[in-house]
Order: sequence, then C-alpha cells, then structure tokens
Amino acid sequence: MSIFVKFCLRCLLVTQQWVDDRDYSTQGLTLIELLVVIVIVGILSAIASTSFFNAATRAKGAEASVNLSAILKEQQHYYLVNGEFANHLDDLGLGIQEITTNYHYKVRRGRNPDEDINGNMVSEFAVAFAEPITKVRGYVGKVWLDNFGSEATTKTVLCEGDIGEIAVMDSKLYCPGE
Repeated sequence: MSIFVKFCLRCLLVTQQWVDDRDYSTQGLTLIELLVVIVIVGILSAIASTSFFNAATRAKGAEASVNLSAILKEQQHYYLVNGEFANHLDDLGLGIQEITTNYHYKVRRGRNPDEDINGNMVSEFAVAFAEPITKVRGYVGKVWLDNFGSEATTKTVLCEGDIGEIAVMDSKLYCPGE
C-alpha cells in the first residue's frame, strides 16, 4: 500500500477511537443556551421583517412615482401639441390604468392661478394625483407653463405625502415644507 493510503487508514482509526471514547452524557444544549438562541433569532426576525415591510411599501410607492412622472412628461408633450394641458388621464393615451391595486390616478387642468416658489403667479398648469387605496404614501405632481424668462418652458414637481394621504400643495407649485 502507498504511504498516503496508510496515513488515511491510521487517521480513520484514530478518529473512530476518539468518537468511541467520548462521554455522551454531557452533550446538548442547556435550557439557558436554548433560550438565548431563541431570543437572538426572535430579535433578528423582528429586524428583518421590519426591513422587509418597509422595502415593500417603498416598492409600492415607486409605482406611483414612476406613473406620475410619465403622466407629467406626457402632459408636457400634450401641451406642446394642443396648446393646453389634458384634463383627463385617457386624453394622454399612456395606457396607465386609472385604478390599480394601490392607487387611484387622476388628472385635471388647473383653473385658479397658482404661485411658484419665486412668488410668480402661473395660470396654466395641470395636476396629477396618485391617491392611495391601501396603506401606502400618496403622491401629487404638477406641471405648468413658466413664461417668466425669455422663453416659455414647462416645469414639473412631484411631491410625496404621508402614508394614506396625498401631499397637499394647495395653490403652490412646490412641495409642502420647502
């Protein structure tokens, strides 16, 4: 036999002898050790589940954010082609469903003048809402014609509300708290 095979056999014999000589009466976990393990697993589970639920809520909010951004961009295009903002979601032709699992989407043209962050009054604007149906954050976005510089441009803003509520912009063109 080769030296390697002899060495392996000798290791197996020594290991077998060591296993046979062990005292099995002292093996296992004590009650305290078991309780410590259960507490640690419970704490880690609580942390992981909280993180998971927060991530799920943020992902649901991303749906509204992406859809409202698309609506606002399409409103800019609609204004360029038609000379006014759309008053209904269907007018934009985006294919976004008005009601989804988490949100109810609405679009309307502005009627009353709004004030931008610089205090200028803007009369041509549109508002897009993502009203929460479930326990998610609500969103509101506005698009308006800014003709206070040398050229007229369209601008947008998207605001996030609290869970279960849409952000209230009142007669402003900027998010609350700015």
